[in-house]
Amino acid sequence: MANRLIIEFSEEATENYLRLVSRKSEDEVTMDMEPSGVKVEIDIGPAHYGWEAEIAGKSLGEVFVKLKDTGSPKLKS
Repeated sequence: MANRLIIEFSEEATENYLRLVSRKSEDEVTMDMEPSGVKVEIDIGPAHYGWEAEIAGKSLGEVFVKLKDTGSPKLKS
């Protein structure tokens, strides 16, 4: 069976993400630039260390990672 990796931001990480991204986008629009988007890095280690997301080296907070069986057959490559 095929699997899907699901990464979910905590409420704190979501708030931090939205605050950083909206501030960055507002600044770019003010400078008459098209918003450029962001690169989000997810650090996944052993479960007992926890997982976190960051933008430009700034921690957003905790993320939750789970592996879900999709129930569909695995595609051959």
